[in-house]
Amino acid sequence: MDLNFEEIRRIQRLEKNTPRLVEIDPEFYAHLSGYLKKKKDDYVHSLKSSSAISLEDARDFENMNRLVNDIYERREKKVILRAIRASRTGEVDNSHMTVFEEKMFKDVVSVLEKYKKVINDIFDGNGSSSSLAKKAGKSMKSRGKALSKGNEAGEDKKSGNDKTGVVEDVAEDAKTERQENDLSAGDPDKEGLNIVSVRIIKDMPGFIGPDKVSYGPFEVDQYVELPKHIVDLLVKRNVAEID
Repeated sequence: MDLNFEEIRRIQRLEKNTPRLVEIDPEFYAHLSGYLKKKKDDYVHSLKSSSAISLEDARDFENMNRLVNDIYERREKKVILRAIRASRTGEVDNSHMTVFEEKMFKDVVSVLEKYKKVINDIFDGNGSSSSLAKKAGKSMKSRGKALSKGNEAGEDKKSGNDKTGVVEDVAEDAKTERQENDLSAGDPDKEGLNIVSVRIIKDMPGFIGPDKVSYGPFEVDQYVELPKHIVDLLVKRNVAEID
């Protein structure tokens, strides 16, 4: 597979504008690793051989890293959403995944099924699962704190009263729904298992949802697949719309 800046940019645009995984070479990340190594070597060589640092070269190298990271993060979210769906419905869809992503998909499904078994044991009254449940609870609590700190740090970098207001509104709605979910634990209608595809119509910084999962940031005209209860929050605040 021949990679260049234009091809990487093309893939990034496609990933940004569709909720589905873009079809790429199964060995994409292996080819990408080789390409980036060459670009890095060329960049370092140009710095050593020139008395002045080229701002254009530095900008091109930075843009390349930004595009590659964006591709990975978008595909990562899509793979994880598929893994969640697979663990809940048993329907496995590994189409258009790279070799690396298929391994990640299987690992995530395995972890989700492990903890799903713990929950089922609790519901079945199996006391031996209590220690595992406590460990899982501590792990989720620590993860929630880390996500909250990361989200706060990310929001500090955002500017504009409109974005801040939207985030506060969505966060408040999410807090209210978390409280409702705590009061209605075990109600199937409150679990929000449905995944819905929506189009983002306003730039949206990251936030913590009622399920204590980090969502965003989102950009205008971006298509994303999200749990229905998150979609309801965004649509209510005119941040997203269902086509």
